Amino acid sequence: MITGSDLRYLCGILNSSFSTYYIRKIAVTTGMGLIQWNKFVVEQIPVPRPTGRLRESIEDLVDRRLETSDTRDAAFLESEIDNQLRNVFGISTQEMECIQSGRRF
Repeated sequence: MITGSDLRYLCGILNSSFSTYYIRKIAVTTGMGLIQWNKFVVEQIPVPRPTGRLRESIEDLVDRRLETSDTRDAAFLESEIDNQLRNVFGISTQEMECIQSGRRF
């Protein structure tokens, strides 16, 4: 269980393509090929400090994502969260395409 004051922000970070890619690289898998999101692995995900502007932007996108059931809108909002993280971490467009597709750099 995760608790704290910035849970919507953290929800956006942990559900991003960036976090999924990162977890795939460091986590243990089950015998069936499923990724185990263990506590010690999740704690290694680099989470940018929730500064005012970034936190507000991510939280707004998470709120809008939770309110929509349209798959195209959902995909757009998830992509916007990825773009926010791409800018924060200085990830190039090519690198982000690899991250979103699961390919290696």
